[in-house]
Amino acid sequence: MKGTKLLYAGPGSVHSWIEVVEEKGVRQMRFGRNGGWQGALDLARPDRPVFPYQRAFTALVEAHGPIRSFLSVGVGSGTSLHHVRRIHREAGLHGVEIDETVLSLAIEFFQAPSHRDAEYWIGDGVQFVASSHASTYDLIFVDAYLKASIYQPCLEPATASCLARITSDRGTVVYNLIASSYRSAPLKRFLQALRPSFPVLLDLPVGLPLTAQNRLLIASRDEELASRFRQTCLRAGASDLERLSWSLRLSDVSEP
Repeated sequence: MKGTKLLYAGPGSVHSWIEVVEEKGVRQMRFGRNGGWQGALDLARPDRPVFPYQRAFTALVEAHGPIRSFLSVGVGSGTSLHHVRRIHREAGLHGVEIDETVLSLAIEFFQAPSHRDAEYWIGDGVQFVASSHASTYDLIFVDAYLKASIYQPCLEPATASCLARITSDRGTVVYNLIASSYRSAPLKRFLQALRPSFPVLLDLPVGLPLTAQNRLLIASRDEELASRFRQTCLRAGASDLERLSWSLRLSDVSEP
């Protein structure tokens, strides 16, 4: 396509094909020639995430209490690691990425911190959180997608137990989901598995209502997080209607 610059195209270590494309000042990565975009960077506004769910996650990072250690399960283009580092300068950064090529591209073309600034593991993120390599984290972001859907082991009840074990006393786990609701059997089971360990369970849809949209599932041990998040969004005022909408769309899903 005219005006489109292909920066990388080739196989990954796990994904059969990865592309990095730059068009109209936006750089994007996708898995497969026709796969959905997995990460993006607006070169003119690098501190404003391109995707709404990443902007919502960044607002949550602003509202969160002190973050000493952050784990990203699924590095992708490195957006979440970049913004945690920008907002919480002292946070230790950790990422797990199943495809080594994705990680290399994220560092070269996007915002993933270098190996000097973050500790990375190559492998299965679910296996990592269940292993002795995992430490204790104040914030964990699970954004582990294959070509078009979340890596299904992320939604197993056993994974919820592992995440609870490695989350700090006032820590938070955030999932990026694509769903119209939590009525599916896998999501119901996963929510049920989270409830005993996390007193705060919040849902934040960020796409079109009544559709299969990106939504953040927020499981926290900080009982003041919801009010701080709403305050963070309201402070934006009329200058940021998107954040105002999040303060209204945030809902409690802690009860069955």
